[in-house]
Amino acid sequence: MKKAVISYKKQRGEVYFQPNRVTESQIVAKINEIGFKASVLGQ
Repeated sequence: MKKAVISYKKQRGEVYFQPNRVTESQIVAKINEIGFKASVLGQ
């Protein structure tokens, strides 16, 4: 499994995902969909 680190203003979390099932961009899209601002670093 691959790991994505998500940092918020006061906290930080980690999301483990299977790259053959979901991409970093799809994770970012869902985070943005619920009202947060996210982007894939390095792209």
